[in-house]
Amino acid sequence: MMNRMLRSVVIAVLVLSASPLLKAQSSGEDYLDAPELIRKWPTKSMPIVVYIQPDNGAPDHHENYSKIAKQAFDEWASASKGSYAFNFVDEPGRANIDLTWTTDQNKLPVHDEVFKSGTCQFSFSTFGIDGAKIMVLTNDPEKGGAVSDNLIHRICLHEIGHALGLSHSPSQGDVMFARYTDPMKDIVPVLSERDQRTIAMLYSDAVKSAFDKDATMKAGRDKGMKMVSDKETDAMFDAANRGDFKVALEISERQFTSNPTLTVCKANYVAVLNKAAHAAMATNSFDTAYDYYKQALSVDPQSDVTRQNLARCLLLKGTSLIRANKLAEAEACFKKALDVVPDTQKEMRRYIVHNYSVALEGLGRKPEADQLMTKYAVAP
Repeated sequence: MMNRMLRSVVIAVLVLSASPLLKAQSSGEDYLDAPELIRKWPTKSMPIVVYIQPDNGAPDHHENYSKIAKQAFDEWASASKGSYAFNFVDEPGRANIDLTWTTDQNKLPVHDEVFKSGTCQFSFSTFGIDGAKIMVLTNDPEKGGAVSDNLIHRICLHEIGHALGLSHSPSQGDVMFARYTDPMKDIVPVLSERDQRTIAMLYSDAVKSAFDKDATMKAGRDKGMKMVSDKETDAMFDAANRGDFKVALEISERQFTSNPTLTVCKANYVAVLNKAAHAAMATNSFDTAYDYYKQALSVDPQSDVTRQNLARCLLLKGTSLIRANKLAEAEACFKKALDVVPDTQKEMRRYIVHNYSVALEGLGRKPEADQLMTKYAVAP
């Protein structure tokens, strides 16, 4: 198994660091991310090694959950038409993807789907995705008791799609639709034609991973970056890959400072700053992550990817402050998050507004909370 780079939670809004140099075609027939957010498993990782936890020991855990999870992996493998494959093992330490179960909803992110049901974290190398951890909730936090087989199947399909590199779909008919709603819970889930077209497009030769070392270096050479050596750029990527962000940032900052007009140098510097921030986020070091994201935004004020990341950082910090009953500090976080979140991120804004209103109500300012919810048309 390759060395891990860093982890970034993939939940209701996928927010990843990026290099906007790599092109991918998308249409209404699929829901691929913007080119700078493309992520996929490299060919060298095939077959992808998978571990499925057999049982979490909870009374409500059904024996067939593990079989359902394997079936979900098999369905995605069939959809790939041979572009990738899975190999199942019995030990988690040997796997690229770990799928585990939990009955504790608190282990899932606060701003996950409306029905908090599953999450996926994955790590990157310079070649693409190199590891993922999926967690699936096996009890219904709304109604109590075990989750239905159909819903477990849908959750597994959805989170495996994230682990493969897919973002959310805007269409409710797709497995990768962002929310689970009551009418969907007892329906046998199937991969839609759009799900299948999107995964096929993602793993086609036409699509490259963001932060792809070879493609980024080639883009730099094509844009006339003669004064920056391939060896130095390679060292930057290798340092980021092993989590040595001090070295990666020194190199990327030096290249950008020396070549401020070259898009590739700016993109690399912003990408490394975002990745350093992601590493801080993985340990809940929100203030450190915030500083990195702010620095990245100062380098490229037009980067919506960085704005998404910064808003997500503030959202997560704010929700952690609510748990600690530090409501005034949480309010300040949500206010900043609303100021920075891109207009295109309607779902993230909804989460920010909802949690913002919770903080305001806790501070005894319900009229302000109601006014905020009305202003952004968010249902209570």
